[in-house]
Amino acid sequence: MKKERKKQLNFQFWKVENKEEALYVIKQCSYGFLFVAALNILLGFLISMATIIDGVIYLVFGLLLLFFKSRVISILLLLISGAGIVVTFLNKIGVTYGGSNVFLTIIVFYFAIASVYTTFKYHKIG
Repeated sequence: MKKERKKQLNFQFWKVENKEEALYVIKQCSYGFLFVAALNILLGFLISMATIIDGVIYLVFGLLLLFFKSRVISILLLLISGAGIVVTFLNKIGVTYGGSNVFLTIIVFYFAIASVYTTFKYHKIG
């Protein structure tokens, strides 16, 4: 039963009911940010060095979120990912030059929203 519940929480972070579930969602969000960081750093070495900066930012904040479960860090990640959406759409329409993967940017923004909600819930429960 418990494993079934954890599988449900992958994309339903708003159903967090206790501290263990909140920790699980925070860890999943952190791993998501770390994956995006690794992807950005790898692509930075292969394609454009500018994406390495984004990768390092996501790496640092993802690790901080993983270890400290901080509301401030999750809010900063939300602001950074929100700015990423704006920049990605500007790149997509040709105003600026850079990455244009809207799908990945929206996923990162979703993880940021989940981390903000869950870190606040985690500290409220705890």
